[in-house]
Amino acid sequence: EKLEFTYRLARIYDKSGNTKKAVENYTETLEQGADYPFYFAANSALLLGNIYKASGNTEKARYYYKKCLSLNYDEYRSGISQKAKAGLSQLK
Repeated sequence: EKLEFTYRLARIYDKSGNTKKAVENYTETLEQGADYPFYFAANSALLLGNIYKASGNTEKARYYYKKCLSLNYDEYRSGISQKAKAGLSQLK
């Protein structure tokens, strides 16, 4: 439950433009949820990649897109993976 709460909080911060708090909560979700079969960690990695890509930090964006693709989860895997691959291809 805490994992989902942290993820949802990150989404709220992200949508409201508070990038710093969004990054903190996405990072916590990724660290805490990487070993769970839920999509929260993978989508957090994807969204961190998007944030860093938008800010011009291609190195960190690439890291998080690759992290997203490396995680083992079932929910929404196809869609999240496609978005991470698209993000990676836009960095080249």
